[in-house]
Amino acid sequence: MNIRGFPCEIHSVVTYGGYIIDIHRIPNSGAKPAILLPGLVGNSAEFVMATDKVNKNPMVIGRNMAFELHKQGYDVWMANNRGCKYGMGHLWLDPNEKEFWKFCFDDISHSDIPTIIEYVRRFTQYGKCLLLCDFIFLKFSIYLDKIHMIAHSQGTSVMFALFSQSKRYDHVIQSFIAISPITRIKNAKTTFKYALSAIKTRLE
Repeated sequence: MNIRGFPCEIHSVVTYGGYIIDIHRIPNSGAKPAILLPGLVGNSAEFVMATDKVNKNPMVIGRNMAFELHKQGYDVWMANNRGCKYGMGHLWLDPNEKEFWKFCFDDISHSDIPTIIEYVRRFTQYGKCLLLCDFIFLKFSIYLDKIHMIAHSQGTSVMFALFSQSKRYDHVIQSFIAISPITRIKNAKTTFKYALSAIKTRLE
C-alpha cells in the first residue's frame, strides 16, 4: 500500500480462544470507519490488488475497493480470517498442531467478527453509546457515529450469522454491503464445492 502512495497500519487483535488476527488499516483519522471482510480463501489483500495502478484523484473510480473508499474519505479497516496468511498467530498453539485448526464457521461469527468490530470501535471512538435508557418498560439506546461494514462471500455469511444471533450490532452498524452473498451452497456449481463433498465423504 505504501508503494501506491497510501498509508498503512497493522493492528493485531486476540480473539476468544487465543487466535491472533491482523487487521490492515488505511488510516484516515477522524473519518467514519469502514470494515472490509474477505471471502473463504481470501485475505485483506483482495481489497487492494485488483490493479497495480491507482489514480489518487477521488473523481476517478478505480478497481481497488480499499483505496477507493479511502479516497472518498473513509477510515478503512481490512480484516482477516483465522487460518489465513494474516491469521496464523495464536497465544499458545502452533499452526502445525491439529488443535490450531479445530474451529468452524460459527467460531468466526461468534468470536472473531465481534472482536474486530469492538477493536475498531474502541480505537476510533465510533459507535459509542450516547444515551442508554432502561426504565421499567421503556428501553432504548442511542448510538453516535456508527460504522460501515462491507463483506465478500464467506464474509457475508458470518455477518448474516452474527445479525441473526444478536441485535447488539444493529445499533452500531450503519450499513452492511454484501458482495456475492452466501447463505447456502446447495445450488453452487463450483469445483470447490465438489472438493468439499469429496473430503466430507472420506471423513464419514
